[in-house]
Amino acid sequence: MFREGAIVSVKDLLFSVLQTQQDPAFILRLENELTLSSAKVVWGNAALSRIFHHSHETWQHRSPLLFLDEATTDFLQKGLKEQQASPIRLRNALNIPVAGQDTLCFDLEVTFLAQENDEDTHVFGRFVDATERKQLQTRMKTAQAEAETVKARFEHAISSIPEGFAMYDRDDVLVAFNAKYAELYKHTEPAIKVGATFESIMRYGLEHGQYPEAKGQEEAWLAERLDRENRKRAPVERRLPGGKFLRIQEVENERGDLIGLRSDVTQYYQQQQELEQKAEDLAKANEEAEAASLSKDRFFARMSHELRTPMNGILGLVEVLEHTALNPQQRSYLKTISGSATSLLSIINDILDYSKATEGKFTFANERFSLKDTIYEAAGLIQPLAHDKNLDFWIEYPLTVPTHFFGDSARVRQVLLNHLGNALKFTQNGHVGLRAAYQTVDGDAQLSLSIVDTGRGIPKEQMDTLFSAYEQANQETETGVEGTGLGLAISKALVEQMGGAIHVVSTIGKGSCFTVSLALPACPVSGLKEKDRQVPAQKRNVALVGPRTESNMVLTKNLEALNCRVVAFEDADQLLKDCDQFHAVVWDGDHVDCSRPPAKKVLDRQTGQCTHALMVSTPIRYSSARPEAADFAATWLKPVRSEEIEQALRPELLSGFDRSGDNEKTANSMPCKNSIGYGRVLVVDDNKTNRLVAGKLLETVGVMVDFAGNGLEALDLYKALRPKTIFMDVAMPVMDGIHATSHIRKLELDLGLAPCKIFALTANTHKEQVDLCLKSGANGVIGKPVKRNELIEAISLPSA
Repeated sequence: MFREGAIVSVKDLLFSVLQTQQDPAFILRLENELTLSSAKVVWGNAALSRIFHHSHETWQHRSPLLFLDEATTDFLQKGLKEQQASPIRLRNALNIPVAGQDTLCFDLEVTFLAQENDEDTHVFGRFVDATERKQLQTRMKTAQAEAETVKARFEHAISSIPEGFAMYDRDDVLVAFNAKYAELYKHTEPAIKVGATFESIMRYGLEHGQYPEAKGQEEAWLAERLDRENRKRAPVERRLPGGKFLRIQEVENERGDLIGLRSDVTQYYQQQQELEQKAEDLAKANEEAEAASLSKDRFFARMSHELRTPMNGILGLVEVLEHTALNPQQRSYLKTISGSATSLLSIINDILDYSKATEGKFTFANERFSLKDTIYEAAGLIQPLAHDKNLDFWIEYPLTVPTHFFGDSARVRQVLLNHLGNALKFTQNGHVGLRAAYQTVDGDAQLSLSIVDTGRGIPKEQMDTLFSAYEQANQETETGVEGTGLGLAISKALVEQMGGAIHVVSTIGKGSCFTVSLALPACPVSGLKEKDRQVPAQKRNVALVGPRTESNMVLTKNLEALNCRVVAFEDADQLLKDCDQFHAVVWDGDHVDCSRPPAKKVLDRQTGQCTHALMVSTPIRYSSARPEAADFAATWLKPVRSEEIEQALRPELLSGFDRSGDNEKTANSMPCKNSIGYGRVLVVDDNKTNRLVAGKLLETVGVMVDFAGNGLEALDLYKALRPKTIFMDVAMPVMDGIHATSHIRKLELDLGLAPCKIFALTANTHKEQVDLCLKSGANGVIGKPVKRNELIEAISLPSA
């Protein structure tokens, strides 16, 4: 026991020690009533004063309700009632607002001190700062709430996914899945639970027939499926019982979780199968179509051969007969036969070409060619028809139009022949002509070829169907004009496939103009010298004798381009008194008879200072045996080329014309008799008529001809006769012309022989056939039916 003075000292010492506590602390004294209402504060440390902003003197011996809230007071009161003789400790949390700070959170620890005898009860209390703990708890609650929200959202999200979803952790334990996942695996659904391993789920599925493809190899199949690396590869498709197909795709996240999607692709797979089946059917249909097209091509090629072979015999023998002595009636009959056969051949060509046009099977070359030559070649074929109908036929090709282009000359010629032929067909009086123009529009060069006629014209109601093959054929039948009506349809297809267009302007009773527009690239003429295009500086006077026809007006333009002053005379009477004023006189031989006065007088009066040129429409109109033939420096066939005029008149215009001696004719003057030695010729054809025709045509120029019926016979005759020229049919039995030509070329190479000329004869002149013939070694290809001039031109060419 302590003395009273000692007790006071110990008490002070205890208070001093408690004063050093960092936590706010206090001591209460309760009187015998043991209620807080009677409690008084007997001590409090400095920390308590700081928290509640009361000094020691302020709250000493005052009620603790000064700093304890109601809940804490109730808590302490309850503890007082339950205390025992031994000390007890109570703990309660409370929040204390602190001025200038956030509300602080404390844990109040209260110790009821035991009382002895009748002494008052003392209570020791200490406020332990729990702010951080409370904040942590708050954050944990917030985080937990957020986690619950995220979890709810995650569950809602995966339940909304139309695909099956599952997540397995790094140990392959199922941690999440949606209802669709379980629904897709009906046989395995009982085993699909959170916490189940992937292996257990798979084994359950194997045992219950979920994976029919694993039958008989279950363990190997399972081992492959359990390999996570295999599962992370590209999506795989698996078939489920019942016919469904699943697309399985699994990816691994950074934590090692394997996230998988199961998509029901049954409909897609069925559509894919349908597409594959359709593609297979389409491919098969394409193969059948190609086979049918090839069969059709072969049929048309065969039909072309079969039709052209007898036509070759008819036209060939007609041409042979034309060079024999016939009376007028026989010649008239022969002309009718020739015209009918030519019309039939044109119909055959149109039908075969239209078949290719409708299928877009035309092939086109892209080579440098002379457009001017192509136009005049077509004109040469048309001119006799124009002459027969007494039509004025002209070509206008200005010097401003380039002569050479890149493209397919054969196709351009075909288009021109179709349009010129139509123009002649529907024109009974007046003229037919072709006008070339070339201009640049917005940087793009445009070539225009206009075919003009003075025919009947085209009604407006027929313009929309003008290029329709069958409509046009009906119209031609109704108008009584012969033809298939396919020419315009073929021309339209050709022009459009060459990137061009055809425009039509027509007036009933006045005629039509068909303009073919082509975007062909022009190319310069190599080797053209400036002096060749030189125009005389001094203007010369030229007289043009003849009516004011379209062809004479075009001739006037050409002469004026050469710096000539042209004076037109309707007849020679007007020229007679003024003829000495002209440097040159051009006579229209179709309308002026130069063998009779007054034209003869004009020719006789010349003093040698004037050049005379004669224009005629056909070679029939001109003969070197005619009396007046020697009076002309040149003779031109209509339509006249500008370079022919320039070449014939240039010597006079530049240096004077000397009529005292023989003057050299121009390259395009009437041809002299060919003096070339043709050598021996071999004709190879399995058709007797074709052999007869070719032989008779060649005999007209004194050629020695031998014959073979197939390629094998041709080889034997080649070895024995060494012919200079061979005309080789392509389609023959035993050995065809392609192989025979190749064998002959090999023989020449092996024996060191000079190569002979070989020309393929074929009714199939399509590009593929022509290329095949040339590749085999042929020098050229001649289409059937063959013509005399083509054969003579071939044998006249120098040896290869």
